[in-house]
Formats: sequence, structure tokens, C-alpha cells
Amino acid sequence: MSSSSSSSSSSSSSSSGGGGTVTHKRKHEDTIIDAAQVAASVAARRSKKLYKDLPPTDVRCTIAPSGNLATMVYTLEAILTEVNLQFCKTPSFSGIRVDETSPDLTCMIKAKLACNVEMKGGVERISCGVNIKEMKPIMKAAQGETAIDIAQYTGDDHLTLECVNHIPLREFSLRTIVMDDHDERLFNISTQFTISMSCAVLKDFARRACVDFHCEHIQISVSSFKSHQVVHAFFELSCYSDGIPKAKLTYHSENNAVEAGDSMEIACTSAITSLDVLGMSKKAKVDYRANFSSEYITNFLKSFDRGDVFLSLNMTEQGPGPLILHTTLGSDNSYMRLVLAPKIDEE
Repeated sequence: MSSSSSSSSSSSSSSSGGGGTVTHKRKHEDTIIDAAQVAASVAARRSKKLYKDLPPTDVRCTIAPSGNLATMVYTLEAILTEVNLQFCKTPSFSGIRVDETSPDLTCMIKAKLACNVEMKGGVERISCGVNIKEMKPIMKAAQGETAIDIAQYTGDDHLTLECVNHIPLREFSLRTIVMDDHDERLFNISTQFTISMSCAVLKDFARRACVDFHCEHIQISVSSFKSHQVVHAFFELSCYSDGIPKAKLTYHSENNAVEAGDSMEIACTSAITSLDVLGMSKKAKVDYRANFSSEYITNFLKSFDRGDVFLSLNMTEQGPGPLILHTTLGSDNSYMRLVLAPKIDEE
């Protein structure tokens, strides 16, 4: 009886309801394990063992879970046609990067997908241009796979996508295309306003503005009203057609006046529920206002439903700066960003 009790007290385990974090507790240590990292590591080891006798590759990466790759591909395909997939293995990052500009030069998509990457000869980066619209049906065919390998066998002019854990082995080929390998990464984009809101809410508003109300643009406004030591911030989404507002959403957030300074963080969790706050919103000073393409926002958010999306804005001497939409791909080290230029008013 006593030995059973001792065994029970020295070892126990628990798991979160979301399935993302598993905690194992032992007598002298607590270890927190990221389920996504474990899956990627296990898949990479299986992949390495499975393909050790196959021809050499210039690059091989293992993505697990494969759903993160599918989300990235579907998002890119909704806006772009040709994409440079940058396979990277550096001391600071191992995975796939994308930095591409839309053909009309009004938006940029930046993506990082952390995964295991192996490259021969100590190479840190290999770029492969692909038609992302040809990659979409491959991801649909591989839907439900726990892990996917992307490999370029030495001498091949195409990428091979292999379903690592599938019996029989499933393989798909994706032709590569010649693209200019230029670095379009943006650094140190200053932001004055940071807004966090439900991804589902922004996605629904953008879709209705674009599809139901036929509004080409969504107007984003940030305004503020100082009362005593509190700064009342208001974040507004609206869309117009025929000179009238078709739809409008307004959120209210409070910030300490001393801590806020010139920057402002707005959490879209509080609606305007009192007449006092409603009165403040009517008298608030507009700090930022600009119009952005409802179609680009809708297409970018098509494959995202859960969690929060983060919007970053900045007011410059020349006028409103770009909108930066940021959403994660399963972990903080994997994300997608849409950098969207505001509509220029015709004089």
C-alpha cells in the first residue's frame, strides 16, 4: 500500500484541454513540452532514417504538423502567383521564409514557417521559385497528413513533396521557376498604434464589406479622448458605398495617460455600452484614419479563423502609414504578415 502511494506521488502527468502543451511532473523536475516541436522533431528523425539510402538532396525540410504549411500556401495563393520559397538554416532560424510583393505593388506578404531544414555543405539559404497556384492542389491532396517533406534532389529542376508517414509513400512534384532572388524584407517599421482583435470578427467584417456591400475599401480609424489621467481610445472599422456608411464597428479601450505617451495599445474586448463613453467617442480627436483594400484583407484572412489578429499602424509626417496585419502559424516563431499600403486619395 505504501509503495503504491510513493509511486503515485513521485510521478504524475497532465495535459491541457487545447492539446498544445503537455506537462510531465516528476519528483525533482517539471518539464514543459511543446507538442508541435515534439511532432516536428519526431517527424524529422523518421524522415532522416527513411531517406538515408536515397539520392542526395540540396535541401530537405520536414514540416509537422502539415496544416501550418497548408495555411501558408492557401494564404499566399489567394494574393500571389509566383513565390520564392527561401529555405533557411541559420543560428537564429530554421524553416521557410517568404518575402513577396503583389504585382500592383500595393502590398507585401511576409511569412516565416519554423521547421527542420537540412542543407548540404553548410549552406544557410536556398531559394526556389514556384507557382504557388500549382502548390495548392498538392496541399489539398495531402490534407490530413501529419508531416510533409519538401526536398530538392541534386540535379532536379523541381521540388518533391513527400508524405512522410503515409503507407504507401505518397509523392508529388512541383516545378521550380526562375525568379529574381532579391531581398525584400522590411526592417524597423515603426508603429504608433497596436490593436489586437478577434480574427473571426475582422475576417467577417472584411468579407461582408467586400462581398455583400460591394465596398472596395475599409476605413480604419483610431481616435482618443483624455479624461483626467485616463486616455479613452476608440478603434473603428467602417465601409462606405454611395457616400453612406454601410457598416461600422467601434471598440473602446482605456490607457493610463502617463504610460501611453505617443503610442497606444488597444485591445478590442470592450464595446461602447454607456452614454458617457458614447459621448466621448463623438468628441474624440482622430489620431489615424486611412482606407485599405477590403479584397486584400479578405483574401489574406481566408484561411484563418481562430485566435487574435494584430494590426499595427503609424501616422507619419507624410500621412497615414501602412497597415500591418500579423497572425501566427501555430507558434510565435511562425507567422504571416500582410503589409498593405493605404489608398491614396485623388485630388
